[in-house]
Amino acid sequence: MAMPAQPQMPIFVHTVKGQVVFPKITAALSVTPETFQAISQYCEQGKTKLIGIVTERAEVKAAEGQPKEAYAIGTYCEVKSRKQEGSMVKISVEGKARFRGL
Repeated sequence: MAMPAQPQMPIFVHTVKGQVVFPKITAALSVTPETFQAISQYCEQGKTKLIGIVTERAEVKAAEGQPKEAYAIGTYCEVKSRKQEGSMVKISVEGKARFRGL
């Protein structure tokens, strides 16, 4: 069995709320146009389609003005497609393998 292509380092990591992306599963994510622009720029500059997806921890409350805590394990994914839906952009990603954040 061939190992999936490893992402370049550092990898673009997007945090999602209430959703987990697993290896070998295709998932749809809604992102803001600004986030999509950042993902696109990262992919174009790095000549890659791989990004990291990490789930936000719901049980941990962040201090006012601080980012919420995310799980240490995420999935790196290949961006498959995108579609504008109203004020959001829906991207389709396919999970490739797990990774541990630093």
